[in-house]
Amino acid sequence: EKYHSPPTEPVSNGLAGTATASSTTATPNHATIPSTIGAPALAHIPIGPLTPFRALKVLHFEPSVKLKFKKGEVSATAVLEMCTSLTTLCVRERKPVRLSDAVLWSTQIQAMRPWGAILSSLDQVKLPQFSELYMGCRWPTDERAIAGSFWVPYAEELLEKGIEMRIARICPGLQ
Repeated sequence: EKYHSPPTEPVSNGLAGTATASSTTATPNHATIPSTIGAPALAHIPIGPLTPFRALKVLHFEPSVKLKFKKGEVSATAVLEMCTSLTTLCVRERKPVRLSDAVLWSTQIQAMRPWGAILSSLDQVKLPQFSELYMGCRWPTDERAIAGSFWVPYAEELLEKGIEMRIARICPGLQ
């Protein structure tokens, strides 16, 4: 069977119906396979460094599609810009951590710093329906910890934009 190129419509149309996205570790997968077999809808799609974004725009997604991508391999902002109907974002880190932090992220792990740029880029102008961000981080409970927390300034910045940052190990609706 001959391969047909995807239509040349804007990328932002492809994931416009996406309501929920999840960012975790993923391996590069063949994202073009579902479009070539004519799958009616996808509920999960891993996005890796070799994923052809052009092919993603022709796929059909369930309203609560779960996108998986690894920070550093894929531009999170590029993925989020395609999800114009995003209402909820769940961020789960999957990497080896100290035993004491096995359940929740530590507040000052150096590896978390790249999330700062992603969190700062979130706004309701680009994502008008976006209102909840679930993070698997450790929330500070005393004044000293609050002052030294990596997450508190981002939570305050997001709240000013109308986006509530919540702490949860498991995102509601995406187990």
